[in-house]
Amino acid sequence: MTDILIWAPEMSVGNADIDFQHKKILDAANMVRGLSGAEDRDIILAALDEVVEYTLAHFAFEEAALKSCGFSGFVEHKAQHDGIRE
Repeated sequence: MTDILIWAPEMSVGNADIDFQHKKILDAANMVRGLSGAEDRDIILAALDEVVEYTLAHFAFEEAALKSCGFSGFVEHKAQHDGIRE
């Protein structure tokens, strides 16, 4: 199955750690999509749990990085994360 979420250079935020994490999230989402035809529901649910857990850890990492560098759009960006968390 072809990936639907493909990393492109213009997606880079200029931070190697955050870019790496974004790539991993895209890869994980593509992997879950590839499982959509799997008959074992538990496999799909476990994969989704991993994506959610990794994404939440990424949000915490990214928010700490943005806050520590004084990112002017921090409040708005965190609000986007908070919306996804809900």
